[in-house]
Amino acid sequence: MPRLVTTAGAALLACALPASAHAEPLGLEVAAQAGFGTGVETPPAPAVGARAGASIASLYFGVAVVEYFGSTKPTAPPTNGPGAPTSSTSASLGVDDLLYGIALGYDIKPLAPLTLRPQVGAGLARVSCSDHWCGGDVSYPYVEPGATVLLALGKYVFVGVDVNLLVVAVQSAFTPKNAPASLTMHGQLGVRF
Repeated sequence: MPRLVTTAGAALLACALPASAHAEPLGLEVAAQAGFGTGVETPPAPAVGARAGASIASLYFGVAVVEYFGSTKPTAPPTNGPGAPTSSTSASLGVDDLLYGIALGYDIKPLAPLTLRPQVGAGLARVSCSDHWCGGDVSYPYVEPGATVLLALGKYVFVGVDVNLLVVAVQSAFTPKNAPASLTMHGQLGVRF
């Protein structure tokens, strides 16, 4: 049964592509990323990551992993519940985020070396706390619409920059109850095959 579903999916994709797309080669990309992310209540957090993807018929499908190195901020411990201290103390909370997910985009090539790619990413954001009061590692779903600009430096190498709006569905004692939005920006250096 899984083989039938895979074959049917591949046949539908092949039929859905325009006739000119069947002759277009598959473009593979791998890139390193470095940048930052900032939220409403947090200072900019440096970030490093990597992405890989494929383009065919101007459609981009990719995967990405990005680590945001959070900051430490003073916080009060919970007053009741598990992990609540028996005496009145203050503490600091260090938070790091690891995002891993997929991206879908559409390549627009206004000039030969330039590619504009509106895209949307989705996946999981693993929030790691350095304090036992916040429960350790917790994962939340995220969505990240944005845009990427890539500049080809020859046949294989490219540089780029992306700007995104990261929305993580966070509900914890240390964050607002709504889905906070963050601005993320990354520089990219990569290769195309």
